[in-house]
Amino acid sequence: MTGMRLSFENFTCVKGRWLLGLALFLCMSASAIASDVLGDRLVIAVNSMPYSQRQLELYLTIKQSLRPEEIGAQQIVSAANWSEAITVFSEEMMILQEAMRLGSFAASDQLLDQYNGALRKKMARGTKLQDTLNRLGVDDLAVSRTLDSILRVASYRQNRNRQELQGLSVKNANASKTKDTEPKWLQELRGRTTLRIFSGADTYREISPTVGGGGGKKG
Repeated sequence: MTGMRLSFENFTCVKGRWLLGLALFLCMSASAIASDVLGDRLVIAVNSMPYSQRQLELYLTIKQSLRPEEIGAQQIVSAANWSEAITVFSEEMMILQEAMRLGSFAASDQLLDQYNGALRKKMARGTKLQDTLNRLGVDDLAVSRTLDSILRVASYRQNRNRQELQGLSVKNANASKTKDTEPKWLQELRGRTTLRIFSGADTYREISPTVGGGGGKKG
């Protein structure tokens, strides 16, 4: 009986060590996997206002989805167009800040509902749009807020372009339409805007906020 008891105790000890080793292995594996998953990161700051990659991808994805053509098989923001994505998003946030400062150009509830409806229809068709929004972990509120920002920027652009054209003579206005240059108001706004790109943000990395813990379902 004593021998049996000793054998059982030895087995228990070995089993305990094996379970402990397995637990440590699983923890180390989970840590290694988690370290390879990027939840989110800061990419730019416009006039000291920081913006994350999640915000950038959400904004540009929804902006692109508002166009009549279908979203293709490729995701909107990728390594192939990352530099362009940063440029476009930086300009949009620069204009959005100016529109917000003036406290106008907000989209009407009717217009928001219209674009929200169009967006839902594309999502229901199982396009890349739905996959991207799922990866970014966004909810309806985040989508609505982003839509509001996009429409506000578009309204501000149209208003300022119209004002600038009205201030030009007919001859200069026609010449302005044919030139591939940005409007004077945009040049002036850019001149008084400070842009910063965070370290490492010049290189694209795919983010998964719902996996990496950097975003979740927050707006």
